[in-house]
Amino acid sequence: MQLFSFIKIMFSTFPKRVPAILFLMLFSGLTESLGLGMMVPIIEFFFDERSFEGKSFISQQFIAVITFFKIKPDLVVLFGLFILLFFLKSVVKFVESILIYQLIKYYSNQLATSIYKSITQIQWQFFQSKKHGYYSSLFVNEMISSISLYSVTLLFISESILLLFYLILSMIISLKLTLFVLIFLFFSYLFFSLLYGYSRKIGVEFQKTRNTFTASTNDYINILKWVKSAGKDKFLANVFEQDLHQWTQSQYKFNIFKSLIPSFFLFFSAIGLSGICYISLVIFHIKFSTVLLLLAIFYRALPKFQTIQQSYQGFFALLSKP
Repeated sequence: MQLFSFIKIMFSTFPKRVPAILFLMLFSGLTESLGLGMMVPIIEFFFDERSFEGKSFISQQFIAVITFFKIKPDLVVLFGLFILLFFLKSVVKFVESILIYQLIKYYSNQLATSIYKSITQIQWQFFQSKKHGYYSSLFVNEMISSISLYSVTLLFISESILLLFYLILSMIISLKLTLFVLIFLFFSYLFFSLLYGYSRKIGVEFQKTRNTFTASTNDYINILKWVKSAGKDKFLANVFEQDLHQWTQSQYKFNIFKSLIPSFFLFFSAIGLSGICYISLVIFHIKFSTVLLLLAIFYRALPKFQTIQQSYQGFFALLSKP
């Protein structure tokens, strides 16, 4: 697959930076899953006889670790650990972001220098055969597309790791409900794949229209003096307005279609949340405290899954850009 081939290229291009970022992603996912797991003994305390006996497997592990350090388990300790884990996750995520931005900055400098040298080495006759705005548009678009490939790929890896930790935690809590969540995500994948596929098609058309408009605008500005002297400025203004209308119309269609998924996010979430509640409480008769935790995990996992899909589709959209 092209995505995994590109990930291999990233590792070979940055053999030290990418593994360090990957380690921070794993550590960030681990701390967040532990933080969510810390909610288990807290929820069990409020809904199951207000004791710290550790009735579930996760609670038993946390209580065992706390008592190993000879600390008496109580709400202050549990909430303190909960806050500490998410503070640690926030710090790790911030450091991860710094390393990612450093990598993108370093790559941007390398790429810009390489593209600039390639343009300066083009033969003069071939250089003159293109429009004046062609090379500036090419330079900007190549920079944006190449940098976006790295950003989208790193986002895909980060969100995939988090989703994996969520699913592992969910399986530990309830394997049956996790299977239901996986089935729901599978149908969600099929539905959103159609939307993202069409959105990618519209995005490619929008990119072509924007490139044409940018190049044409540069040409209009360059020849404006001669057009005015020939008395053809009204004709040029009409042509410009037509190109502008095509670009803004394409942008409008692209943005409208792109807003479909965020607009209906709560609707899709409600379907999944209702399914989890009904199956767990009515069919499987799972404890309410366990259901609350599963709902929290699902509400965190669903947007991650959609981001993974969007990143995956965005990767191929960037590859298919003209």
